[in-house]
Amino acid sequence: MNELDRLFVEDLGIYRHWDPQSERYAGGDALLTMLLTGWQVRGSVIQDTYKCSGARQMSLFHFELEAHGESVSMAVIGNPYVERVIHERHLRVVHLERSHRLETQTVEVAVPARLRKEAAV
Repeated sequence: MNELDRLFVEDLGIYRHWDPQSERYAGGDALLTMLLTGWQVRGSVIQDTYKCSGARQMSLFHFELEAHGESVSMAVIGNPYVERVIHERHLRVVHLERSHRLETQTVEVAVPARLRKEAAV
């Protein structure tokens, strides 16, 4: 990490801690923090695209990172910021296409009788 990167992380307040045991998915800020603190991308980035309802879709980018003899897998929620980081660092992306859509799930919630009565009025 060069001095400019160190200043960028410390002075601009973008440092974002991420731990795979407490967060299933990371944001672009956590990815950039890891890259600026010495972690290197190992291999290709896997872009996993999910179809949502309508014409919407979302992407997860899967990174294998290593530093200091350690390695970690990081799933990053896709957005233009993450795509820019990938582009600016010339990372190779392998696209996966999901054949199924993400289905919305109906969740039943128990509503107390008092609240049901108030809502009916």
